[in-house]
Amino acid sequence: MKLEVYLIWKYALAMTDFGPSIKKTGFCLEHRATIILRKRGWSVINNRYYVDDQSGVVREIDLVAYRACQVGQLFVYTVLLISCKKSDQNAWALLSRPVHRTDPNVDRRPIHIWTNDDITNWMLQNNNWKSSYFDLLMREETICSVIDSDQDVFAFQEVNKTNGTAQNDKAIFSSVTSLIKAQAYELGLLPNRKKDSSIYQFNLVSLLDGELVRLEFASEDDEITEFDILEELYFFDYIVNKHRTTARIHFVCESYFSDALTVYEKISTLNVKFVKTLIEIFYQDVITNSSKRDVLQKTFDKRVRSTVLEMLPRHGVAPKEYVKTEIYPVNNGKKVCVHVILKEGSSFEIDDSDTCRVVKLALQEIYHFSGSFKIEVDDIPF
Repeated sequence: MKLEVYLIWKYALAMTDFGPSIKKTGFCLEHRATIILRKRGWSVINNRYYVDDQSGVVREIDLVAYRACQVGQLFVYTVLLISCKKSDQNAWALLSRPVHRTDPNVDRRPIHIWTNDDITNWMLQNNNWKSSYFDLLMREETICSVIDSDQDVFAFQEVNKTNGTAQNDKAIFSSVTSLIKAQAYELGLLPNRKKDSSIYQFNLVSLLDGELVRLEFASEDDEITEFDILEELYFFDYIVNKHRTTARIHFVCESYFSDALTVYEKISTLNVKFVKTLIEIFYQDVITNSSKRDVLQKTFDKRVRSTVLEMLPRHGVAPKEYVKTEIYPVNNGKKVCVHVILKEGSSFEIDDSDTCRVVKLALQEIYHFSGSFKIEVDDIPF
């Protein structure tokens, strides 16, 4: 009897068509988006899991896509975090009004970048780079649509396509919050996970298999004008991990996804260009700027340390007395003095061919300095 029941169950299961049920979900959209991304050279991670910072519950983001380029030894990553949603019965309605650009409480140019590279990190912390970066992007007319909008989306609703009744904002809000929390999680993981010199720039995309509508409110009354749209921006002010920040969410209809990717591919190219510019600016006065010199001091010392340790005994100095090697500008930065600092001892100048050769190469590769130099051994003055 048990065998008969089992065989009947297996037969019923074999006759069941699961395809139509799955097609009602967003999984097919994820699959189609993954194929498009990979054909265009993006690396894709499906169903990336993260931990919700409020509930501690494990959640997932549908797609993580990225393009990696190299600038010297530095990897430049342009990242797309993508939430995929399907909506057959309801259109996604974005309620908007004209942008109030003088509002000091709204950041219309949010950007989320992480780097473990000393040079780019110094430049991002010590320069007014943000305006230069967005100026670079806005010179490309096709990029403007994913950077800024003349409309300010202040709310959203799912609206029944048959009778026009408002439903709720649950699916839309879920897409938005999953994106910003996944981004915060990824940013939090990178310091412990990434060892190669890298810089990441994140973009958030809410991809919809369905209809997207913008309901524009007039500036002075309740008159509403309806537009069928393929994309829109939403600037969301939020708190994650007790930090307040703003994210730019790019709503995109599936039919416009390839066009949106073209824009993000241009952004990837400009990210590389911008990083190159940051590095060039850093090196312009690296010798005369003590703060910039300090960024590279440990790297320089590590490069020449073994040579210095071999050289010191030939001058009657025990290697254990060696502390570090630093450089100082001379003659307005046209010449440098390399100081080998000891715990104790007297000062003297080094004219050792092997040491000079190693120091010269280190100065060229680390500080991009090819001028004249001298090496002095000095004790710590106090």
